[in-house]
Amino acid sequence: MKRKITLTFEIPNFSFWKKMKISGSKEEKEIYPKLERNIWRKIIPLAVIIVLSFLLGQKYDFTPLGFVIFAYFLATVYFSFNSRLSAFLALAFLITCPIALIMKNEEIANQAAVYAYYFLVICLTQEIAAMARGKISRNYFRKD
Repeated sequence: MKRKITLTFEIPNFSFWKKMKISGSKEEKEIYPKLERNIWRKIIPLAVIIVLSFLLGQKYDFTPLGFVIFAYFLATVYFSFNSRLSAFLALAFLITCPIALIMKNEEIANQAAVYAYYFLVICLTQEIAAMARGKISRNYFRKD
């Protein structure tokens, strides 16, 4: 018994490409300033965060990974990232602790425990910031 299989494809509507012309028409002049304003609202704070974390890293002798973690912390507070990534990284560093101890490498285990603590603090700070911004209701943790 033969089965008939039918595949259908929908071609996406690319009509917006007709409005954007390379030659410098009115549509191009109306679209690009809006894009540039939105991009600068993200680039300037990100540059400030990188410079601030670099300056504080120089003052307090951060390691390169410490510099990245501090910049990530400042970025999460300003841009309000989801806290799941921070929690995942904290758990990953916690998992590396016993593995490093089994391999008799206490220095790596101690450093992984410190980084796990950093990411747990970042995760907690993100959750508190989300509650303060109103993204999580205060009744979220109550059981009715």
